[in-house]
Amino acid sequence: MCTNSISKLRYIVLIIGLIAPISLQAQHSHFTAADQTHSDDPRGTLEMDWKLPNITKVVTAAWGFSFGIETYPRKGMPIQTLVDGKICQTGSYFSFDVDDDFIYDVDEDITLTVLMRDKGCENFTITYDKNVQSMAQVFATSTPIGNGWYEATVVLERARFVNSGHAGTDFTITAIGADAFNLKMDETHTLTISNITITRDKKVATAKPKGKLKINTADENGKIVPARIGIYALENNWMPLPSNKAIGFDYFSDKKNELFLRSQGWRPDYWPSENRHFFYTDGNYTANLPIGKYKMIISKGPEYLISETEFEIKQKEITDLKIPLKRWINMPENNWYSGDAHIHFQRTKKVNQSLNQIIQAEDVHVSNILEMGNPGGTHFHQYAYGKEGQYINGNHALVAGVEDPRTVHHGHTIALNVTKNLHNRDDYFLYHKVLAAYKKQGGTTGYAHVDRNWFNDEGGLALDVPLGVIDFLEIMQYGEMQTHLWYHFLSLGYKLLPIAGSDFPYLDHPGSVRSYVKIDGTFTPENWFKGFKAGNTFVTNGPMLSFLVNDMPMGATLELKKGDVIHVKAEVKNYIQIDTLDCLELVINGEVVKKVKATNGANTITLEYKQTIEKGSWMAVRASGKDRALAHSAATYVHIDSSGHLQKNTLKETAQEQIEYLETLRDNNLKELLEIEYHEAAPGINELWLKHKDEMNDRINEVIKIYEDLLKNNQP
Repeated sequence: MCTNSISKLRYIVLIIGLIAPISLQAQHSHFTAADQTHSDDPRGTLEMDWKLPNITKVVTAAWGFSFGIETYPRKGMPIQTLVDGKICQTGSYFSFDVDDDFIYDVDEDITLTVLMRDKGCENFTITYDKNVQSMAQVFATSTPIGNGWYEATVVLERARFVNSGHAGTDFTITAIGADAFNLKMDETHTLTISNITITRDKKVATAKPKGKLKINTADENGKIVPARIGIYALENNWMPLPSNKAIGFDYFSDKKNELFLRSQGWRPDYWPSENRHFFYTDGNYTANLPIGKYKMIISKGPEYLISETEFEIKQKEITDLKIPLKRWINMPENNWYSGDAHIHFQRTKKVNQSLNQIIQAEDVHVSNILEMGNPGGTHFHQYAYGKEGQYINGNHALVAGVEDPRTVHHGHTIALNVTKNLHNRDDYFLYHKVLAAYKKQGGTTGYAHVDRNWFNDEGGLALDVPLGVIDFLEIMQYGEMQTHLWYHFLSLGYKLLPIAGSDFPYLDHPGSVRSYVKIDGTFTPENWFKGFKAGNTFVTNGPMLSFLVNDMPMGATLELKKGDVIHVKAEVKNYIQIDTLDCLELVINGEVVKKVKATNGANTITLEYKQTIEKGSWMAVRASGKDRALAHSAATYVHIDSSGHLQKNTLKETAQEQIEYLETLRDNNLKELLEIEYHEAAPGINELWLKHKDEMNDRINEVIKIYEDLLKNNQP
C-alpha cells in the first residue's frame, strides 16, 4: 500500500525489494499493472496474476486482515516459482475469491484440496466466510505424496462465500509462521502452493420462494431512527444477506453493508444469537427473504433495551414490522453524552450522512474519526479538520482527529479535536514536538492501546507524561480495561484522563466501548471536549456510573486540610439483559478501600464511604459484571494544603518502573519488522531513527532525571 506521496511505480519497486531476500526459485514478480485495490488501503493489497479453476481473483497483502484474523507477511510477499514444470506461488498470505457462478451465498460444506511444495507447508491456516460463525479459522496439515510434493484436503463446514473477506474474497490460506505478531522469519513464514481444487459437497438446492419484509425502527418518541439489526432463520441460524437498503460503508477499502461482532477476546459484546453478523439501517428497511420463520435482534447502543422479535415470511406476502425501541436509561437527559475516541473511516463530505447514520445506530454522540499515520504516510484521510471537519446531526457528531505519530518503537498516539494534521516524517520519532503542537491547536492528546503490550506504549508514556504533552490514556478497548500504567502515573502525581476507543475496523464495531462526558449547556462537540478536559467522564461498555466526593464531580480537585473528612457517594446502574452486576469498588491511591457486591441480581449498586483525610490522594470508582460489564470513572483529586496527590509510599516502585522503561527505550534497537504497515513504514526508517536517536536519548536522560528528582525530593 502506498500513500498519495508514494507513486505506484515506487511501490512496485518497493515490493520487489521486499520479496527478493526470500526468493528460492524466483522467476519474476507476478503482480499486475493495476495491483492496488485502493489508494487508501493500509493493508497494501495487491491482486495477483494467478489463474486457478473456479477462482476469479487472488489477492495478497503486506498486512493481511480477513474475517477478523490478522496475518503479517512483512518480507513474505509472494513470488512465482516453477517446480517440476508446475507454476507455484511462494508467499505468506493468499486470499481467494471463488467464482460467484460456481458458489455464492450458500450454506454447505465445501472441500478444498491444496497441492503444495515441501518447505513450510506441513501446517497452515485457513480462514473463511462461514455461516453463523463470524471468525472461522481452520488449522490444516498436509501429507507427503512423493517427490517433495504435499497435499491437504480440508472441509470448510457451513461455508457462506458472499465475498465478505479481504478485497471481496471468500477464504484465505496463511503460512503458520506469519499468523502471529512476531519476528519469526524462518521457512514456516512462507508456503508454496501450486493448485487448489474446490468441490461442492452437495447439489445446489432449489431456491425457496420469497416474501417481502418491511421494518421500521422508532425511538421512545416515535421518531424513525437508525439501528443495528440481525435477522436469522430459526431453522439453522442462517442470516440472509442484507438488501441494498442496509447502510453501505468502507471497511478499510472494501465496500460492505454488513459486519460481525467480535467473538474472541476477553469479554466479547453481548448479542443474543450465536450468529453475530449484523447490518445497519436508517430506520426503514425492506428486503425479499426466502419463506420461513426468523428471529430478529435490534439494538441501538447501551442505553436502549435489545429488541427480539420472531416473525414468519410467507410467499408473495408483506411482513410489516414496526419495532419501538425502548430505553432503560436516558443519559442525555442529565447532560451525559457518549463518545468513541478511536474510529477509522476514510471520510469525504459525501459519506458524512451514511457514517453519521451508523453512529446514530450505535447512539455514539461524539465519534472521533482518526486519520492514521506511520513514518511512510497516512490512511483513512479526512477532508478537513476543526469546525470544517465536523459533521453534526442533532446531538450526534463526527469529528476529525489523528492517530499519529505511531510506531512500534514507543507507541501509538492520538490527538482529538485538532485543527490541522501535522504528519511530519522529518521529526517522526520526536513525539513530544507534534503532541505539543496539537495541544497548541486546542487539541487533546494521549496514547492508544495502553497496557496491551503491543507497541511499547509504556516506553512512550514514561517519556512523554512528565513533559506535559499527554492528557489521556486509552484504557478501555477490545472488551478489556487496563489500569496498571494509569494508576501508577496518578500515584506519581500526574493528572491523566481515561478514555475508551473501539479502534474500528481493526478491533471492534464503533461504540463497542465509549466515554461518557458531562457537558454544560447544549450539546456541541466543543462542549463535549470541554467537559472531557474538565475530567467529568467515565469509560464503559454498558454500566452507567455516578461518583461524587464531597458533592464534587469526577475530575475535580478538592483543596482540603489535614483532618478534613471526605464523603464519597457512588452508584452504578446496568442493563441486566446484557450482564448481571457483580460489584462496585472505590479505589484510593491504587488500592480498593471499599467493595460493594450486588445482591439478588440487582441492576443497581450504591456505595458510600467516609474517611478523615491525612494526605493528598486520588480516588475513583470502578464497576464490573459477572460476565462482561465494565466501567471506570475518571479520578478525583484531594490535595492537602496544595501538596498534590503524589504517593510517597509507592514512589520507589512507580518511579523506578518508569526509569526502567526509559532505559529499555534508550537501549532498544529499532524493530521495523514489527510495524504493522511494514511495507510502507520500513523504507528509510532506520536512517530516520538514527537521525533522531541522539535527541531522543537526550530527552530520555532528561526525563530519567525528573523521576530521580521525584525520588530524591519525596522520601516517605
